[in-house]
Amino acid sequence: IKDKCSRLLVDGGIRFPIILSIKDAPVWLIKSDNANPTKVQAFTHAIMFGVMAACPVARLTYTIVDPENRGNSIAPFFDAKKKLPELFGEKLYINKEDIAAKISKLNEKIENILQDKLGTQYDTVFDYARANPDYQVNAELLVLYDFPKGFDERTLAELRNVLRNGSKCGIYALISYLPDVDANLSREYQQSLQTI
Repeated sequence: IKDKCSRLLVDGGIRFPIILSIKDAPVWLIKSDNANPTKVQAFTHAIMFGVMAACPVARLTYTIVDPENRGNSIAPFFDAKKKLPELFGEKLYINKEDIAAKISKLNEKIENILQDKLGTQYDTVFDYARANPDYQVNAELLVLYDFPKGFDERTLAELRNVLRNGSKCGIYALISYLPDVDANLSREYQQSLQTI
């Protein structure tokens, strides 16, 4: 069995996904001191596998923001990315401008779903889909590595809206947070960061 499961072994133990439901999924915030980034990445991978197990792959998109490792934080998913490129959306986001554009695009998607689908009649996109069988929920997991790198004050404010309203619209977040030791951050930026 050990030979057949060798890809699942991590430090001699079998790695399993974290079992979860996407309907009421929380915002995952993992605060790290960067002492063991491999373990943090393994935990994020378990959550990603769990979301994949909870949602049809054809209805799931991972949005990966990885400014420090430039996409290498999701190395175990490289084969899946080659075979199912649509699972990973348009691209991996590594620079500030692309990150800001993607967060803005997520906000537009949220606003459209809130206004056009949910209104005051439905609490979540799942409730809407239940009442409208022709509509299929497309889930999206926003995975932020090395957060808050790549975020300015405006993008932080837009991210707050994604975190506040995204789960109603099938957009979820997984954040690997590295407290920034840069003393040059503005007070407003630090305050915005505290609200995340």
